[in-house]
Amino acid sequence: MLKNLTLDFADMVTVHADKLTFVSTPGAKPDVTADGITMAFQGALEFVNDLRDVLPRDGFGAGAFVDVTPGGIRAGYSLALPALAVGVFSLTNMVLAAELSIPFDDQPFRFRFALSERHKPFNLSIAPFSGGGFLAITVCGDKVELIEGALEFGGSAAINLGIAEGGVSLMAGIYFAIGTTGTVISGYVRCGGHLSVLGLVSVSVEFYLALTYEKVTRGNDNFPEVYGEGRVTVNVRVAFFSKSVSLHLERRFRGSAGDPPFSQFVDVDDWDRYCLAFAA
Repeated sequence: MLKNLTLDFADMVTVHADKLTFVSTPGAKPDVTADGITMAFQGALEFVNDLRDVLPRDGFGAGAFVDVTPGGIRAGYSLALPALAVGVFSLTNMVLAAELSIPFDDQPFRFRFALSERHKPFNLSIAPFSGGGFLAITVCGDKVELIEGALEFGGSAAINLGIAEGGVSLMAGIYFAIGTTGTVISGYVRCGGHLSVLGLVSVSVEFYLALTYEKVTRGNDNFPEVYGEGRVTVNVRVAFFSKSVSLHLERRFRGSAGDPPFSQFVDVDDWDRYCLAFAA
């Protein structure tokens, strides 16, 4: 049993537990109980302390989770904030999530804080414009392991004529990920539209174009790479029949550090024969 346990993650997050008890008996699942779990955010995350009224006072209270495995303890919470709408302004799908992993081996502690997620970003709209994004930070031991996020901005319009309805949207955004294994920066444009007639026939089209810069770190070497990606997806539905077709194209361009050397394509014997063929 541990009392008054405090963990500090890279001067960004402090986790305090009044009491942490771990009991393990042969043939039974480990039993973990915790009391008085609190989290205080520092540095770049200090703004979260201003939301203390909507966060649970005890990290293991309602809406939280604790998962105990032979490899360690995983605990945290996910809290969906209420939607905010004032006139033409609206903010929806805002979720605060925090997760703490405590391994039983020699691996370091890991803490992750997220403001929404990449697959489910928050939505911000000021009619007729809209946007969204997410931000996630992972701290491992005493260093920041990964910072990733995305911001998206654009506009959309819809029309309803009774027997037919449809809409179009145009969004542009940027995604970034900075971690110990490398850096990724991607800019993209996404355009889509849909049309439905009497609810029986519907057609939707989405066009996606992205340009990504990626730098992979392996030991003391960095391998930069730039690649472009394009995708067109068409979906058609008639009554109970539906068909979706997607076309994808990708082109990669590498810098000199990532290109294979000449010696990997031509061995010494072939090069000698080539030189002798042009000898006088």
